[in-house]
Amino acid sequence: MSDFLSGGSPSSQGLESVMTLEQFIIDQRDRFPQATGSFSRLLRDLSVAAKIINHNIRRAGILDVMGETGRVNVQDEQQKKLDEIADTELERALRRGGECCLIGSEEQPETIPMSPDAKAQERFAVFFDPLDGSTNTDVNASVGTIFSVYTLPEGVDADD
Repeated sequence: MSDFLSGGSPSSQGLESVMTLEQFIIDQRDRFPQATGSFSRLLRDLSVAAKIINHNIRRAGILDVMGETGRVNVQDEQQKKLDEIADTELERALRRGGECCLIGSEEQPETIPMSPDAKAQERFAVFFDPLDGSTNTDVNASVGTIFSVYTLPEGVDADD
């Protein structure tokens, strides 16, 4: 059992035992010579959005973004301001990255095709709950972003 699992801290083990998400993605990509890097870039885009969402959550009180928007999402739940911010950041990162052709969010009533300028070969559809557990933000409890990535079958367009 590693020191970390038996109670030691990562700092007591040294940085050589810590692997970042970016390092893991690169290591995995290198294991598959046929990989184009598109999926790796998509994961990078998601991780950038997650970092921005984290930053906004940590500063929510200062930014005055606590509480509800007055709207409901597709699950008929009261939408929080942080839900909306997280949704916007994920859409922005995925649109900017250009690695997916379609997104779907719990905060949006319809799926959203990405720009027609997106690379024609990109077949990824990303679906997400941008801020799962957002009601926990009022009591400073755990939240997270849940996402899934699918490859659209050949012959199916994002508009279908």
